[in-house]
Amino acid sequence: MKKVIYLSATLFLFSSCFFGKTVSNTTPTGQTASATGEYVGEVYVEEPQQVEYASWLNKDEAKELNAIFEAYRNDFDFTNKNVIFFMGSTGKLRSNKEHYFRMQKKYDNTSYYNRDNGYLYIFDEDQKAAVGGYDAAIVFWTKNQLSTEEVMERIMQEPPVE
Repeated sequence: MKKVIYLSATLFLFSSCFFGKTVSNTTPTGQTASATGEYVGEVYVEEPQQVEYASWLNKDEAKELNAIFEAYRNDFDFTNKNVIFFMGSTGKLRSNKEHYFRMQKKYDNTSYYNRDNGYLYIFDEDQKAAVGGYDAAIVFWTKNQLSTEEVMERIMQEPPVE
């Protein structure tokens, strides 16, 4: 019996040397993105990826956000809007729309964890001008709800994204 366990453990260890982890580079639309990187010795090293903070919503993203925040948005429509995303326990960690939609897909209320839609902050014209043109902010995976002023202050502290 000990030989069988020893043999199984040995085979498992050797097989893990030959079969590496595969990484899927798929975008939220399901398209495969090309991975860049190079081999250093026998280790594959990926080049650091630039985090894309593009905040203009496309038609599909706007439609999904309109459905998610149906009860809270009143007459606000996400179509052609500029939205900034924050997350983290204090709601002050800058995120992006790709991460938000990835988390929506991952936790689709059929998993163990419930989906966190986040808090929606819609800015009026004066507030929009003060925060650099953002129409709204979404703060998700946070422990507490921030006031609109706190969200605006956080946006103004954020360096502009080019």
